[in-house]
Parts: sequence; C-alpha cells; structure tokens
Amino acid sequence: MPKRISQRVEALLETVLALKRDLEEDGHRFESTPRDLLQEIAREPEGLGPQPVAEPYRPIVPGFVVGFQAGTTPEVHLRARPDRSLEMVLKQPTESGWLTMEIDCNPAIPREKGRVSLLIRGVAKAPATLGVRLRRIGADGTAADFPGRDVTLGPASAFDMVDLDVDAAEAEVAGIWRVLLFYPLQPFNLRLTELSLR
Repeated sequence: MPKRISQRVEALLETVLALKRDLEEDGHRFESTPRDLLQEIAREPEGLGPQPVAEPYRPIVPGFVVGFQAGTTPEVHLRARPDRSLEMVLKQPTESGWLTMEIDCNPAIPREKGRVSLLIRGVAKAPATLGVRLRRIGADGTAADFPGRDVTLGPASAFDMVDLDVDAAEAEVAGIWRVLLFYPLQPFNLRLTELSLR
C-alpha cells in the first residue's frame, strides 16, 4: 500500500510539473520563471565533454557551474543521457575542500516570492547526501549565505523540494543570487532527472 501511494504522489508531481511547463510555453509566466537546466544541458551536451571536469567554475551552460578548490583535480564526470537526465560521478575521493553544483538565480525570484525553491529528482547507486544553500554575492565580492537543508538521494527515484527563505530587506540587496548544492567528497554515482528553480 505505501508503495502504491508513493507511486501516485510521483505521478501527480509529474503532472503538476508538466502543466506548469505547458503554461510557461504558452506565455503565462512570471518574469522570474527560470529555465529547465537539464533540458538546456541535453541540447548542448558538448559543454560536458568526455573528460573529467578539469577547470573549476567553467560554465557547463550559462549560469551553471561545477565548483571545487583551485589546484585540485577531482575525478568528476558529467554526462548528458538520452533520457534528458544528467549523470554525475566522482570516481575517487577528492582533495578539494568542497565540491558544488551552482545555479544562477534570477534576482526577481527572492524579491517577488521571499524565497527560492529548488526542485530536484534523482537516484544514486548508494545513498548520497547533498547540502543546499542560497548565496548572494555583493558587488564588492562579499557573500551572504541563506541555509537550506540536506537532500538525500538513494537507489529509488526520489523527488524533493527545498525552500530557501529570504527576508524582504535581504531580498532587496543587489547582487548575484546562486543556489549551491554541496556534494560528498567521497566517490558517488548519481543521476538527476529534475533540476530547476522556482
């Protein structure tokens, strides 16, 4: 019974996301509605390349980077799959102090909504926990972080939504807004089938 309920919830979420995309394609969208990152990556797989990601913060597509400590060479592989999913694999422990996937966010989202919502769906061969936070980078380079919560992906496909709240005064401060996903520094293998901001 719980498995059947879970499957129905998954089907309803798929329907809601599909309807939302249909509305956006018809022009019924807020100015702050972001794009579907996985669809963009699927259209431009050459941005990934056959080799591990060698240069930190090099855009995979505009506004989407993999971050790690300069001078380290983590064996991080990204691959766009035919089903429009994104596979990310770390083959060996990394010496970098961090490993992130970072997504630029339209400043209108926190300003108009008071929060940014990350939608993520995926699977991992072994359970992998990702930390989520929102960062604003000011004109002088200083960063302010707004904490979210961890997301754990496992062998069964799972959908999660993380709300990153921003108070009204902070939302009006000019800067670059970015959602950061912190990945484990130990080997992992995961596949994302949904990655978007609302």
